[in-house]
Amino acid sequence: MYKLFLSLRYLRRRRIAFFAIAAVTLCVAMVLIVVSVLGGFLDMIQERSRGLLGDLILDNQSLQGFAWYEEFIDQLKREMPGEVVAATPVIFNYGILRFPDSNITKPVRIVAIRLQEAYEVNDFKRSLFYEKHYPGTTTLAEQQQPVYGWDENGDPSLPPELKAALDNSGWKPPTDTKPDQAEQGGTLGALGPGHYDMPQLSALFAADQLTMRAEELLNRVRGTATDGGSGDSHAPVEAELEALARRCERLREKLEELRPPAGTLERLQDFAAALGRANTAAQGDDAGLALALEEFVEAGRLLTADLYALRRPGYLGDRLPGVIIGLDLLGPPNEKGDYERPWPRGEKVLLTFLPLTRRGVLSGQQAPVKAMRYVDDSRTGVYEIDSLCVYVDFDFVQDVLAMSPQRLTPELGGGLTPARTTQIQIKLAGGLEARRMRDRIQAEWDGFAARLRAETPPGPLDAEIQQLSWVKVETWEERQRQFTDAIKKEKVLVTILFGVVSVVAVVLVGCVFYMIVQEKTRDIGIVKSIGATSLGVAAIFISYGAAVGVVGSALGTTIGCLFVRYINEIQELLIRINPELRVWSREVYVFDRIPDTVKVFDITWIVAVAIAASMLGSVVAAWRAARVWPVEAIRYE
Repeated sequence: MYKLFLSLRYLRRRRIAFFAIAAVTLCVAMVLIVVSVLGGFLDMIQERSRGLLGDLILDNQSLQGFAWYEEFIDQLKREMPGEVVAATPVIFNYGILRFPDSNITKPVRIVAIRLQEAYEVNDFKRSLFYEKHYPGTTTLAEQQQPVYGWDENGDPSLPPELKAALDNSGWKPPTDTKPDQAEQGGTLGALGPGHYDMPQLSALFAADQLTMRAEELLNRVRGTATDGGSGDSHAPVEAELEALARRCERLREKLEELRPPAGTLERLQDFAAALGRANTAAQGDDAGLALALEEFVEAGRLLTADLYALRRPGYLGDRLPGVIIGLDLLGPPNEKGDYERPWPRGEKVLLTFLPLTRRGVLSGQQAPVKAMRYVDDSRTGVYEIDSLCVYVDFDFVQDVLAMSPQRLTPELGGGLTPARTTQIQIKLAGGLEARRMRDRIQAEWDGFAARLRAETPPGPLDAEIQQLSWVKVETWEERQRQFTDAIKKEKVLVTILFGVVSVVAVVLVGCVFYMIVQEKTRDIGIVKSIGATSLGVAAIFISYGAAVGVVGSALGTTIGCLFVRYINEIQELLIRINPELRVWSREVYVFDRIPDTVKVFDITWIVAVAIAASMLGSVVAAWRAARVWPVEAIRYE
């Protein structure tokens, strides 16, 4: 009992021990932060790799891909129904993405997927913004642009399908969001998350403004006629009419994109014809000009009334294939780390493809440019993916890149070439060992390819047959092994380096305890003189070291956990002070956030090592105290 009493008394009363506690605290916090960040970085790589690639990947490392993939997928499902849960083909290509309104062009990696199959094989669905808030509305099929409008009550509203999906998602608007803030700059408003456009509102305002300008011009002409003006005063009027003509042309282009009912287009033609008659009348007297302007104003009012009837929410524009865009392609995050979507959902974009022939050379045809609709954006958290990849329908890309079945010329024997893909992603049933399944599926593929080579005579399909021998099966770990192995080695190396630095804490504990023993020689002699054994005296200082380790570890763990938990906020604060203080760059470290999770296992072994090190540092002092002879210690004093 006296051992515990004296060790706790020294811990409370000897202020010099606070230096030892501080050393242990700093070392524990330092090692915990380093291990948590590097370990979290490694875990993020492994988690995202498996989430985006599936369990196994069949790939021939070639952009022109390989054939007979559908037959092999069917064979896998037939031969391994209990092991293979799902499999889907994927095509990779490169191209150029352009936003027509801004003429911004960006190089992209085109990923062709079957969306529903991708949902089954990997975690791609979790990365989609609009699919999260409007479940079931993201599709890569041809579609029009969804636009919001006003419902019967005069409130802003989305099309019924989107509104129902939003209600089913369970999303609730923030309590601090006002209704009049809805859909401004991509904020969360009364309409829900994201940004939807209302181009019919823009056309309505344009027609209304044109009519108002025409009315002002009409009043001026009538005033001139009343004052007895002459035709020479028509020069400013002609300039005004030319400006109205230019604005009318822009309105026509805008309306043609909306594809309104035929009656509305007829109203627009009447509107333009009335403006033409006003231009002609400007060469004559004021009475004729005023009459023509009256017709123009009346046509504008009729057009505005038609456009007002189009204010209902719905779908507008041509039916175009959908494209999912990596979030960082839309723009960088703001100072708060939030992404603002500058383009509304359904915006038209242009995607340029680079088609390859079966033999891997660029096709002789001009690079195809396809108009598509931005239907969703993907944020996987991996910067290299989110800043480069766009996702398009698999069958659509096959046709564009001539990877679908192609008809052979009569000279080559006619017939069709088999369709090609560049990759097959496979999801396995839970509990299966990925490497064992890799070997089984590789053997299955080798047998499948050998049978095709035996059944296919030499001829026009030689290129497809040759590509079969390049196909290899990899696990998601093997696909990222070069990267993950480097991170593992870096984690071990840095932990060792900081462990060596932490030896300072052991030395400091030893020095502090040795000084205490030297100062307390008489007290040690008295304790031994009343019956304490040498082992008991040594145990006092060993317990003292353990107490220092426990207190220092508790403080260090608290500091380390808090630092890791708020490490991203700390970096943002440093960036606000000076942008040069940025430590974690998305471009360098792949992910857009610093890992901020601490594992219980890491806390356990770091605390255990810290306590053991503190006890080790007290061994010399304990040995010195145990050797003290009571008579000599008391006589000395």
